[in-house]
Amino acid sequence: MVKFFKFYSSSNGNLYLLILGSKKILIDPGVSINKICDNIDLNNVDYVLLSHKHKDHSFSAKILSEFGKTIITGKSTANDLNLISPVILNHEDVFITIDENNNNIKIKALKAFHNVENLMFYIEYKNNKILYSIDTNKIPYRFNGLTHLYIECNYQKELIQKDSYNSSYYHLEQRVTLDFIKKNSYSLKEVQLLHISSRYGDKEMFEYNLSNLKEWSD
Repeated sequence: MVKFFKFYSSSNGNLYLLILGSKKILIDPGVSINKICDNIDLNNVDYVLLSHKHKDHSFSAKILSEFGKTIITGKSTANDLNLISPVILNHEDVFITIDENNNNIKIKALKAFHNVENLMFYIEYKNNKILYSIDTNKIPYRFNGLTHLYIECNYQKELIQKDSYNSSYYHLEQRVTLDFIKKNSYSLKEVQLLHISSRYGDKEMFEYNLSNLKEWSD
């Protein structure tokens, strides 16, 4: 069983929960601990995946580590946030295995292209191959049989060109996201779009285009 819950997903804060069998993995705790507890029972959280140190992704990471939660992240991120006993992943690493006796969940970090250290997370669980990717301007990796994709679709080029806003250097444009989805559509069972800009994105249009990927063949 693979389930993904999206509680907050914007530049004001992020919070996601990935359930793999009996294991619950909190991803990017970028809101207050009170908001997390309003949505998730922390007693049932087994691991925390943290992509990078920006507050909209890491706001409660320090306190979660003080609560004794195992946070899996990059070395620079862990050091900058003073996390307690983190599990360090570098994008050069091979898989690490968690819950080896029961679920055999394997996690690998991939370099994301942002203005600070940032990681994508590729996860294998039973016959499922899962990618979580946020705050990057490209995904230059090939995947064989990707089944679940949780991916940023931040902005539309035509909207962002109207002013001098330049965070597009660090985020996925709609066409880049949809082209990546199309390349992997032969095996995908689930796609969720994340971190849609309220100013430069159009959630309804992005979701519509996702459901009509044949329009994106060029």
